[in-house]
Amino acid sequence: MELHICIFVGLFLLWLGFHKKWKIGRMLKDDKGRRLFFLVAVGGNLLGIILSVENNRERQVPKVMHREELGYEQELVVCVDGGEESRLTVQIPEKENQQEEEGPEEAKQELSLEQQVQDEILRFNQEKNDPENYYLPQTLNGRSLQWGIPEDYTGTFMSSMCLGAAAVLLVFREREKENSRKKREEELIMDYPGLVTKFTLLIQAGMSVRGAFQKISEDCETKTKDRRPGYEEVRRTCIEMDSGVSQKEAYQNFGQRCAQAKYKTFSTLLVQNLRSGNRNLVDMLERESTEAWEERKRRARIHGETAATKLLVPMILMLGVVLALLMIPACLSFYSG
Repeated sequence: MELHICIFVGLFLLWLGFHKKWKIGRMLKDDKGRRLFFLVAVGGNLLGIILSVENNRERQVPKVMHREELGYEQELVVCVDGGEESRLTVQIPEKENQQEEEGPEEAKQELSLEQQVQDEILRFNQEKNDPENYYLPQTLNGRSLQWGIPEDYTGTFMSSMCLGAAAVLLVFREREKENSRKKREEELIMDYPGLVTKFTLLIQAGMSVRGAFQKISEDCETKTKDRRPGYEEVRRTCIEMDSGVSQKEAYQNFGQRCAQAKYKTFSTLLVQNLRSGNRNLVDMLERESTEAWEERKRRARIHGETAATKLLVPMILMLGVVLALLMIPACLSFYSG
């Protein structure tokens, strides 16, 4: 029961640390992961408490144990004169045959405590000679014997397993969130060259900056099958401007939401255009578009090299299989010959 209390105290400290913004509560920032963690941990601990209470409700054993058609074993704990508990396996014989074991007596002091108790149980039941019941002695050489059932740790094990499972789910949730963030960043980087090129072409065609954003947003809405994050942010920027947000603030929010250096540079160019006009915007956009495509080519080469490196391990394994297919028959033919 002490472990269950410690688990509840630990969970309360985690909850308090999250609300007080302690360092220990930073791992619970994700709402879905936090709810899942507390649900599994608290539910598992409650289930463990129920199992512990039910399994350890009665640890006292009767003085007389009923025999069955077939003999069986009973795990017990025995305490001599209030000392340390010792585990003991008592063999309960079947109804018909009273097992009597007789042998040369040995000095009690030379036998272990468990063996002395076992011998006393056999002697005590030989005296009772009861075919229906099996008796547990209450004294041993003048010392009192206290019998009990070993404590069941199923509830503790269940609570520990659920707490571990909750921690694993939280870690997997954080890893999934981190992978989603990295995937979004990668997609934003891949979207940037095409976005800047399309925006540059629209500006060169005579559209205003806002009109170019709206045109790109309309094209994004028609492509319902594949919503790219870069174009989604453009659409969100147009929604902000339509709702009354100034162009300067909308472009700044666009760069902050994307959280990429290239997008921040692009938003800075748009904000500078609002201040100084459209004189040098096209030249700067063309330069930015060229640099973006070069960066995309460089990243494509890096990804290709990474893929080739990942394929190296399967190729080595396949080489080992080919060598085994060639050498094993040769070795077998050599030894057989």
